[in-house]
Amino acid sequence: MILKKVYSTLRSLRKAIRWIRCYIYSASFLYLLNSNKEVASPVETVFLHGIKSYLILPKKVDKHRSTVILMHGLSPSGIDDPRLLEISKVFALHGAICLLPTIETLKSCSLSIKSIEILENVVYDIANDAKLCPCGKVSIFAASISASICLVASSRPRINNLVSSICCIGAYADTRSMLQYVIESDELPDDYGRSVFFYNFVELSFGPQPELKEALWYRILDGHRSATGTKLELLNKFLRGKEIVAQQFNSLWNDRELRSQCTEQILGAIQEQLNVLSPLQVLDKLQCSYVVLIHGCKDPVIPSYHSVLLYQEMKKNPHVKSCLCLTPFLSHGDKQKLTLGAIRPLLSLLKTFAVFYFGSYPENTSEAY
Repeated sequence: MILKKVYSTLRSLRKAIRWIRCYIYSASFLYLLNSNKEVASPVETVFLHGIKSYLILPKKVDKHRSTVILMHGLSPSGIDDPRLLEISKVFALHGAICLLPTIETLKSCSLSIKSIEILENVVYDIANDAKLCPCGKVSIFAASISASICLVASSRPRINNLVSSICCIGAYADTRSMLQYVIESDELPDDYGRSVFFYNFVELSFGPQPELKEALWYRILDGHRSATGTKLELLNKFLRGKEIVAQQFNSLWNDRELRSQCTEQILGAIQEQLNVLSPLQVLDKLQCSYVVLIHGCKDPVIPSYHSVLLYQEMKKNPHVKSCLCLTPFLSHGDKQKLTLGAIRPLLSLLKTFAVFYFGSYPENTSEAY
C-alpha cells in the first residue's frame, strides 16, 4: 500500500515537472517567433522513399519525445516556406527531431484525395524508422488546408495509433462551406484561394481550356509572390495578345453571377471528393491523444467558426483531448505582434502550445490535463 502511494506520488511529480517544462518550451517558442531572432540550426536535405525532405536535428535528441512532422501548405514554395523553417528550428531547439516532407500534390496546389494517401505513407514511414523516430510516434504541425488534410490522414487505421499530437492552425471543418466562402466572399484580402479552386476544377464548368488553366496558374504564382511587389505581373505577361483567354478570365473573375453558376456546377460534380477531404466526416476515427486547434479570431480566409465546429465534434471522441484557442495574434497563417497588454489571449496561446508540447510525449498520452 505504501509503495503504491509512493509510486502514485512520483508519477504525479513527474507529470508536474513535465508540464512545467512544456510551459517553458511554449513561452520560449512564442518569444523566439515574436522577437524575429534567428535560431541557428543546420538543415539537412534527405530523401524519404524518393520524397525530398528537410531534416533538422536538435543538439541533443529527446528520445521520449515524438518526431515533429511539419506540413507545408498549398503553395509553390513547399518546404522552402521560411515560416515553416523558422518554426521547425524552434521545435528542434527544444529537443525534437523535425522533418519537413515535400508533398507534391500540395506544392502543385492540387485539391486532391491523393494528398491524404501520400501523408498517410509519410507518417507511417517516419514512425517506423528508428533513427528518425526513436519513440515510434510522431506529432504533426500544419496550417490551413494542409492542417485539415492532416486530420483526415491521421484518422486512417494504418497510422491513427502512430500520431501522438496534432497542432492545427486555421483549419477548416467542412470542405464545401470553406470553398464557397473563399470563392464568393467579397471581403477576402486576396483571391489566392479562388485561384486555386478554379485552377483545380475549371474544366468541369468550362470544358478543357488549357490556356485558361495556365492563366489561373500564373494568378496563383502572382498571389504567392505578391509580398515582393509582383502582383499580377506573370498573369498580365501571359495574357498579352491572348484576347479570348483574357476575356474568359476576366468574365470568370468579375461576373459574380457567372462565377456562382460555375461554382455550383463544380461543387456538385466533386461532392464525393469534398466529403473525403472534410475532417468533420472522420473525427470519430482519430486515436491521437491530443489535438490543439488555433485560429485567428478575424481570419479573413477560413473563418474561425470552422475550428469551433472541429472542437465541438472532437469532444465527442473519448480518445482525444482537444484544446481550442481563438487568438487575435494570427490572421491566416501570418503572425501578428504579441502584446503584453493582451494578457488573457497571450496566456491562452501559451497554454495551447504547452498542450501540444505535452502531447508530443507519448508516455503521457493516457494522462488528462
